[in-house]
Amino acid sequence: MTEFDILIEALSNGAPEEEITDLLTESKFGDEHRESQNFYLLMFEQYLDECSAYSFEGWDDMSVYGSPIIEKFWFELQLLTPIKFDYSGGIKRVLGLNNENKATSKKLSDGRTVLKIRILRSILDEIEDNNRKIARKEAEDQGYAPKEDEEDQQNDQDDGFGNDPF
Repeated sequence: MTEFDILIEALSNGAPEEEITDLLTESKFGDEHRESQNFYLLMFEQYLDECSAYSFEGWDDMSVYGSPIIEKFWFELQLLTPIKFDYSGGIKRVLGLNNENKATSKKLSDGRTVLKIRILRSILDEIEDNNRKIARKEAEDQGYAPKEDEEDQQNDQDDGFGNDPF
């Protein structure tokens, strides 16, 4: 049961406002799980930006609907779309050429749509790897970190304990 499901159940059972506030502030999930969700949400947002999904109508006005689901190979997220929304243009960009990525939509009574996107987690992990490389390169260029080839040379030298590297 996701955190969102717990909140919906509490609301539908007439839980007092204090109990709902407690659920929102003291999640049953640990900090590590929440950090992982936040991390993948940020990577997904960068992914949407990189594939130019925000250039289609309504994509910049969507909001997260529920908690993301992070599995071994997949990242799944539900987004609440505005009434005016270009589904076909943006979704082609988001799914890309990978036939394994999927999207489904469900129309709500108020005219908005819940868009469920499931993409390979490795796509988001690759974005993070690229971000780390860029950050490393910038740190090297500004003198905050040794160049990779200098680091390799230092690792090949004597370790200070009289042991040869190999």
